[in-house]
Amino acid sequence: MLLQNTCGLAVGDIWCNPQTPSEHLSLEHTLFRLKTIRNTVCHEPQTLMQMSENDLQLKLSELRNLCRVILQKAGLKSNKSRSFIDSHVHNMEKEFDDIQANPIPSGITAEKFALVAKIEMKKYSNIATSINNIVQPHLEAKDSTGRKKRSLKTVLSWKCKDGSSPSCILLIGETGTGKSTVC
Repeated sequence: MLLQNTCGLAVGDIWCNPQTPSEHLSLEHTLFRLKTIRNTVCHEPQTLMQMSENDLQLKLSELRNLCRVILQKAGLKSNKSRSFIDSHVHNMEKEFDDIQANPIPSGITAEKFALVAKIEMKKYSNIATSINNIVQPHLEAKDSTGRKKRSLKTVLSWKCKDGSSPSCILLIGETGTGKSTVC
């Protein structure tokens, strides 16, 4: 929903239930396919732990292809130059090559795998962004049971005290609460 509202992407079945060959190849459906894999990895990590080497290579190849298509289609949609798009595709593919060149040893325990994953994620946690560090009051609503709930429409239409739209909205929550559904 966030991408639809901010990036001009289509609304509707094109995301998860495309009807035509062109819809199957759309940026929207490709993003949905990537998100589906992401959800499986995040919510069912044991599936990766139990994959054969061949299945892992196929999954990595699928991820590489999805990322390539997404970068190319998003770049064209946002009127980026071919050289800009190609540069980003090249960098992404280099990252995938590095992953393939340095596989995690077989027989690794789930605990060791989690540690390796945390170390890998640490590399990306300090990447500079153009987001300003602005703290605004957070939305908080509770239902009759005392559990917090948020209306997606309320979150996406949030305004700062001065009436302006925030430069970013940070969603924080427990695993499985639907944060990635917003995207």
